[in-house]
Amino acid sequence: MAAAYATGTATDPIDLLQKLVAWLVTQGWTSDASATEGTGWRAHLHKGSPAVYVHFRAAVNEQIWQYRYANGYGIGLYMGDGYSGASAWNDQANAPEVYATAYKCGAGMELVSGSITAYHFFDDGSDNVVVVVERSPGLFVHLGFGLTLPPHGFTVAYPYFFGSSPSYWNTAAPTTSIPGHDITAAAPCGHTHYYSSDYPATTFVRVPSAIFADLWISNNYAANSSSVCGYTGMRIRCALYLTPGTLAATPNFSDLWPVCWPTAFPGAMLLPLHMFCGMSTGRWAPIGYPPSIFACRATEHGFAAGEQWTVGGVNYLVFPGFAVLKAA
Repeated sequence: MAAAYATGTATDPIDLLQKLVAWLVTQGWTSDASATEGTGWRAHLHKGSPAVYVHFRAAVNEQIWQYRYANGYGIGLYMGDGYSGASAWNDQANAPEVYATAYKCGAGMELVSGSITAYHFFDDGSDNVVVVVERSPGLFVHLGFGLTLPPHGFTVAYPYFFGSSPSYWNTAAPTTSIPGHDITAAAPCGHTHYYSSDYPATTFVRVPSAIFADLWISNNYAANSSSVCGYTGMRIRCALYLTPGTLAATPNFSDLWPVCWPTAFPGAMLLPLHMFCGMSTGRWAPIGYPPSIFACRATEHGFAAGEQWTVGGVNYLVFPGFAVLKAA
């Protein structure tokens, strides 16, 4: 499908999800269901061959996951390989599961109860979708997904998804100063949730069963089976890993990040968000990177959030901590 970009406002989380679903359909996704549920809305779509399914739930003063913290507002997201109308929105086929439990997990973004300042929908033309939302003036959250994570080190590209909040705290957090909760989220894939020493997962990649039998691997920090964490049994690290903790021989931008802007011209470097899988041998193997998202500090050096920045004839929109390819 051709690359696309859309922007606008929304009246509430339901309206935002409905607009996202309608836009995804124009991008070639097939809608399996889009309907009211509880006080919110659920939606299920698929694309590709074999089909990859993406599942959404807009929360309106609700708890929407099987294991969760508190009622609130937001949109939850996960992926799988099927849809059944007889199953709950959060219990579809081959979804990520918390290690040693039957709890499904995923990611999403926390929203406000009322009007949303702005949304930005991106499709790079290769089914990599990024959604950036200014949920209230100056406070940004995000989610995204793709059919294929461009491979690096492996020969197969894998489905992936991410959000600015983990499923457990998708709609509320127990404290303040948490990215994606009451302050702007950090770069996609580059952080976990900042509350609890296990740093719950916000990014998931599906790998073949030969690598991991339960398929989905996640970026929580600790190998902990607590349902809060989103740990699936195997972990991811991102080259931009902003959560505190030992990086354990993972290649990363920790030294480069503080100085990744040039002085010769306004702007900032675009750092690809390479991801690594923690193998049973103890090493971290590169598995790929989301091709349309980049760590970037342009908004700290003269650019406004949402401003277009052109590099080598290619357009990007910059947001706090990251940039997104604007291919259309």
